[in-house]
Amino acid sequence: MKKIWTTLVGIGVLVGASACGTPYNIDHPLPDDSAEAGSVFPDEIDGESGNGFCQELDDNVGETCSVTYGKLGTIFAGKFESTQAGTDFFYSHTNSLDTTSMESSGTDGEQWMEYTLENGVVGFAWHKKRWVFDIASKSEANLHTLMDGFDYISRE
Repeated sequence: MKKIWTTLVGIGVLVGASACGTPYNIDHPLPDDSAEAGSVFPDEIDGESGNGFCQELDDNVGETCSVTYGKLGTIFAGKFESTQAGTDFFYSHTNSLDTTSMESSGTDGEQWMEYTLENGVVGFAWHKKRWVFDIASKSEANLHTLMDGFDYISRE
């Protein structure tokens, strides 16, 4: 599963803040502080049932979960013990993917990146406070379908 997360999120060195805003609306309320990472996923999106798993990270730094919705793609969510732990996790996993394109922006505590991998996967990952999310799919249409079914992002 670590390889799946690496495939979903790692993408070279995250570029420093730019004047560009996020291409998607991530200004949605975050899950409650008491929520576990596995509780943020819908049971199904566009008729596709979610199938996934969660795991605790070493040293109780946080919990990560990955859920695949049939052929639509995968949504990742991670909840961390602190904003700094979330930031560290986000940065540590944005260094390993081979991308053909990427755009990113943000500051510590809130970052985002939109990417295309060499294998054609398109995705959007973001970090806000203690939470890290990533949505990835083989097509932009399916990426948007996943976004439409997930409470913490919209295409407006």
